Amino acid sequence: MLKFNFGKALVIFICASVATACGGSSSSSNASSSGRLQVVNAITDSPSLRITLNEDETSERELDLNFRQASPLMELTRGDNSIRISYRDETSNTENTLIAEFDLAVVADTIHTLYLHGTYAAPSRMILERPLAAVGTTDSRITALQVVNLSTGTSVQTYFTDPTLDPANNAATVTLAAGTSSSIMELPAGANRVRLSREGATTIIYDSDEFQVPNNSRRTLVIHDNVGPDNNTLGSFQLTDAGLSPFQNAAARSSLFVVNAVADETNIVAGVTDTGTNTALVSKTLNFTDTIPFTNYDSGFLNVTANVASNPTNQVSTTISLEQDTYHTAVVGGSGLTANAVTIRGLTTNIRPTAMRTNINFVNTLRRTDVADNTDVDFYILPAGDALGSNTPQSEDVSYLEGSSTSISANEQFDLVVTTANTTSILAGPTRITTTSRGSLLIMAAEGFGGSTPNQIVVINNG
Repeated sequence: MLKFNFGKALVIFICASVATACGGSSSSSNASSSGRLQVVNAITDSPSLRITLNEDETSERELDLNFRQASPLMELTRGDNSIRISYRDETSNTENTLIAEFDLAVVADTIHTLYLHGTYAAPSRMILERPLAAVGTTDSRITALQVVNLSTGTSVQTYFTDPTLDPANNAATVTLAAGTSSSIMELPAGANRVRLSREGATTIIYDSDEFQVPNNSRRTLVIHDNVGPDNNTLGSFQLTDAGLSPFQNAAARSSLFVVNAVADETNIVAGVTDTGTNTALVSKTLNFTDTIPFTNYDSGFLNVTANVASNPTNQVSTTISLEQDTYHTAVVGGSGLTANAVTIRGLTTNIRPTAMRTNINFVNTLRRTDVADNTDVDFYILPAGDALGSNTPQSEDVSYLEGSSTSISANEQFDLVVTTANTTSILAGPTRITTTSRGSLLIMAAEGFGGSTPNQIVVINNG
């Protein structure tokens, strides 16, 4: 059994030696008896999916693809090849069918692209074909572009153009209804820029900024519903022979969540201020573990402030950089009783709702452990009822006001434990949680209310 496992990180794939050169020309001596397959996971709330390919009864390949991941081009024998799509739950070690097995009729010298899209509850598949032959045999300064609209809602106008072109005064490259694709178009290579708008509108809801397209190349622009904080925008990525190229959406806003982790002070006024205009955008009095929910702001720089009413010497302001289309959390930590002891730390946060999974965002707000001069902790997520034993931490050596993100199986119970780093000395927990599909939790290792012991694990629903 041949397996490709792309894990949880975004991977930019290299060209498979059995497939084609990155430019698109075939180098296989028996190209006439084989075709190519590329699989794309564009299911917006998808966990990691397992794609199983069977060319015959004795040959099986498995690929694990998360959302916005794609396989390399894979060579398949001409004729029927069966494919099934499933989700493997690592906690119960069970495999659940998402899309029932179906046959793909592989055509020689043809690239077959399987797009998985929709939602986990209502998945769909689309198979498109394009020739394997080289691009630009008469003019190498072009790219062969296809646009695939996997988003929902009204039709989308796509501008794949010179970066300086003004979409308001020019016709769209193509306009596509939801669930449709364009023909293959030959467009100039070199400097390009993608911008999207709804049909009949001028507001840009996706902007890739400038990027370079190599000569003699294939490109597929894939449009999907946005999974970031700005629901008024769309998401997009580009598919190449080598894999998948993502671009941030320069037109999307960002979102910020503020939480008070100062355990010895009941009255902290937290605020968010625009750095350019010095305009106060939000101000709220927060008790311990109170929050300012996720709020969308223009991407760029914001000041987050914290003022301790009972101690005027304890005022702090920190500038946080908000990346486009990204969730951020500002944690206010430290002590309100000691001068200059309040600190604010900005962290990126994993929030994308994921079917059959719960996002876990952990932050260490403990100023001390039971080891002198050591504020680092280990964070454990244990099956309910398990002891530390031989289990390994989910996150190791997490410093004060630092954090980590992961996702775990939904509809399960887990025990959360925090220990002094590299020991089994428990600082907080166990605290039991029950996970839910598409959920998101902020987990804080925190001091006891009023600054007293024992420490505690605070669980906040931030989804």
